[in-house]
Amino acid sequence: FEGYLAAWPEGAFVAEARSGIEGLRAAEAERARLKREAAEAEARRVAEAEADLERRDRSAYESAASLKSIEGFEGYLAAWPEGAFVAEARSGIEGLRAAEAERARLNREAAEAQADLERRDRLAYESAESSNSIEEFEGYLAAWPEGAFVAEARSSIGGLRAKDEADARRAAEAEA
Repeated sequence: FEGYLAAWPEGAFVAEARSGIEGLRAAEAERARLKREAAEAEARRVAEAEADLERRDRSAYESAASLKSIEGFEGYLAAWPEGAFVAEARSGIEGLRAAEAERARLNREAAEAQADLERRDRLAYESAESSNSIEEFEGYLAAWPEGAFVAEARSSIGGLRAKDEADARRAAEAEA
């Protein structure tokens, strides 16, 4: 159209050429507007998709963290290896493993302490038993009121007292 106008500025179709130019410019402006709107719509769609992805990632992490287990954090890492909370999940695993190790150490120490207590209780009772005296059994009961051999010590004391009483009766009868 512009070529026609340049060649025949007073030609019979000048109005049509100008109208054609305006139509092309309007179509070009409409294409630009549609392209701009499409780009804006795509940007909104991408932003919404990213926001949805972030929400799902956060929800998955929060769900894993609420389990308070290594398996929960490992599940998050398997599902979201590029997630926003990978560092937190790894830190959670490390913390839980450290807590498990500490719990195991404390359980070992408690078991060792319990075994030592039981050994000392047994040795104290065996010492009283080897002396076979009321005083030693009473000493055991005083030192170990909750010991494993309390019933045996009381029974031994009862037996020794009964024997002492029987011996005293026999001695009294022999003198009489």
